[in-house]
Amino acid sequence: MNAYSAAAAAIVSMAITATGCKTTKTTDAADTAPAITSAVAGPAIPPSNQNNIMPRAVIYRMTGDATAANVPVQVSPTGAITSFPAPADIINQEPIALTDGYLLDRRGINDDTRFTRWTYADYSALKSAPSTAEIKAAIIPGAKPTDIHVLDMTPWQAAADTAAINRLIETGLTAE
Repeated sequence: MNAYSAAAAAIVSMAITATGCKTTKTTDAADTAPAITSAVAGPAIPPSNQNNIMPRAVIYRMTGDATAANVPVQVSPTGAITSFPAPADIINQEPIALTDGYLLDRRGINDDTRFTRWTYADYSALKSAPSTAEIKAAIIPGAKPTDIHVLDMTPWQAAADTAAINRLIETGLTAE
């Protein structure tokens, strides 16, 4: 191979590497977005593909001896710890109190959430995250979210207009 052929081969090789073996397929976001089921009718949001991929606000009540101040963690069906926040991740993430004992979630509450004895203030002051064994030991027995509702608005819209959510609750929000 002469110098010219070697240079040409190098350029072709770089071009292939730069572009990669990538196939581009245009897909409508509505085709791939997970279905979102709302338990309540919320304020109208104009339909668009963007709304299909935006997170939805969640409100819930709690059972057990936990309060809105207790830090949530995620567990598996067997009770193993599957997810927990770093202490710095919960700063200004406390749920927002609503009417009738409901709370507006700001951490990712679901059926697999359990609450720990740590308050947001105590947990955020920790130098490092506790071990999973420490977290498991800190779970408050029987403390979990109940009466969970996914709203037809983003968490940011909900936090900006808690009066609208309180009106939804007061006008007959029902359990799923």
